[in-house]
Amino acid sequence: MSYEDIFGKGDLNNLLGQYSEIEEKYYKLWLSSTAVLKTILQSNIKNRSEFLEDSIKNSIKLFVQNKSVNEAIDILNDVNFTIISGNPGVGKTTLAKMLILHYMSKEFELIEISEDIEEGNKLFAEDKKQIFYYDDFLGSNFLERSISKNEDKRLYYFMERIKANKNKKLIMTTREYILKQAQQKYEVLGRTDIDLAKHILDLESYTRVAKAEIFIIICFF
Repeated sequence: MSYEDIFGKGDLNNLLGQYSEIEEKYYKLWLSSTAVLKTILQSNIKNRSEFLEDSIKNSIKLFVQNKSVNEAIDILNDVNFTIISGNPGVGKTTLAKMLILHYMSKEFELIEISEDIEEGNKLFAEDKKQIFYYDDFLGSNFLERSISKNEDKRLYYFMERIKANKNKKLIMTTREYILKQAQQKYEVLGRTDIDLAKHILDLESYTRVAKAEIFIIICFF
């Protein structure tokens, strides 16, 4: 036996980094591992995002291309975030999914935000291409329930963080009248840069051919 056969603490940690499945199998090893604990605590967000990713891929055949896609992509390429607003049932979520698919094809990782913007901050990785999706970010009953304390400021700071990173995109959806109410109530959400990033979706956005395709899909799928 030589000194080369003796493994020190550094060598063992190195091996655990190469074989993460061993670290995950024996809980005493990962109780002090920041990386593994972080993964466990954030697993619900990742699992939800992966489920949405699979859902988008499976429903691609139901998407109908229209000019709104390119218009929204132009906004995202320019300022890195967009707010898709419009009346209920006009196709905000569908458009958002088409945009997500576009950036997933460019190797962006999908992160779905559900509870609050802090979920986005937790999984924000400087060295990764990421697209964050926050559906109905103001809620459907804004008049009865305002957003939580300082959530408007945290949301705006997250947008600023996204704007400063070309490898990050943020897509949010809301109803147009709810967004107007929020902009009147919260000064931060009424700023000009947010209005410039807004993409209003309405029935006029669809050509007659696109409307016909949507009608066929509704009838036969």
